[in-house]
Amino acid sequence: ERPEYCEEYDKIIVQAMKERVS
Repeated sequence: ERPEYCEEYDKIIVQAMKERVS
């Protein structure tokens, strides 16, 4: 099972990736 913080951490990574792609 993943910790709770992992959920928010994933969101940050996804946003960072999107910004990089742009």
